[in-house]
Amino acid sequence: EFGGKMEAGARNGMASQGGTAGAFQFQPRTQKLDWRRLVKLDVDAIARDGDIDALEACIENVTYAAVTAADLSYFSDEHFVSLFRTAQLLVEYLLHVQSQLFGRSTQLEEHLAHAEAEAVDLREALARRDAELKAARREQKRASR
Repeated sequence: EFGGKMEAGARNGMASQGGTAGAFQFQPRTQKLDWRRLVKLDVDAIARDGDIDALEACIENVTYAAVTAADLSYFSDEHFVSLFRTAQLLVEYLLHVQSQLFGRSTQLEEHLAHAEAEAVDLREALARRDAELKAARREQKRASR
């Protein structure tokens, strides 16, 4: 399970790209960064407790915010360190999700290959049984004459 907001964001990004993974395009940064919300985040607790819900609650804020030079004059170095650490945790989490998805994709590909091989075996067995049935019917016709 990777979290609803993360999946919704991924779906929205895919929808704007025509649904193909190869067509990724960065989106414009149009939102204002919600510094109050970010300052309230306890980055140490998120990292210590693995609080993915708290991390996902700020993903769109961090991802789509337009951070400007004017922001530098309003906030302290501590605020920017917090933003940077939050971004690091988000990237680490996204790398984890990517790894999990790759592993799941590999499992599904193996399952598909097995199912396809089984389908080939079943078709071959059906063809053999069909041939046996036809031969038995021919034999029955000859025997009844």
